[in-house]
Amino acid sequence: MGYCSECGIENTDKSRYCSNCGKILIKEDNSKLKVKRLNLISICLGFAVWLIIIIFFTNIDSIIEIDSNLKAFEMFSALIIASGFTGFWVRNNWKSGALNGIILCFILSFVELINPGTYIIALPVYLIIGFIFGALGVKSSRYLKNL
Repeated sequence: MGYCSECGIENTDKSRYCSNCGKILIKEDNSKLKVKRLNLISICLGFAVWLIIIIFFTNIDSIIEIDSNLKAFEMFSALIIASGFTGFWVRNNWKSGALNGIILCFILSFVELINPGTYIIALPVYLIIGFIFGALGVKSSRYLKNL
C-alpha cells in the first residue's frame, strides 16, 4: 500500500492516482526521500526564521529599554512563529508538521538554556508549543491552498 504525498490517504499499490484527491502517485522510494529532505529543509528554515526574529528583537531591545516579561514574550513569539513556519512549509500531514515543530523547539530550548535566567521547565513547554504550532502550520497551509 502506498500513501499520497498530497493528502496522506492510503492507496493500493496498483493505483496511479490518489482515490481521495486525484493526484498522481509517486513511487514510495522517491516520496520518502523527498519528504525527509523537505522535513530537514523546513526545520532549517524554521531556525532561520527564529534567528531573524531574535536579531530583530535584539536590535529593538538595544534602542528601547524593555523589561524581562516583554523579553520572554518576544522569545515565545519567535518560537511560535518559527514552529508554525516549519509545519506550513512541510504541508504533508499534521504529524510531520508537529514532529518538525518539536525538533525545532527541542534545538531552540537548548539555545535558550544557555541564557542566564532560563529554567529547565522551558524544555517541556517548548516541546508542547512546537507540537501545537507545527501541526497548526500544516493546517493553515492546507487551508490557504484550498482558497
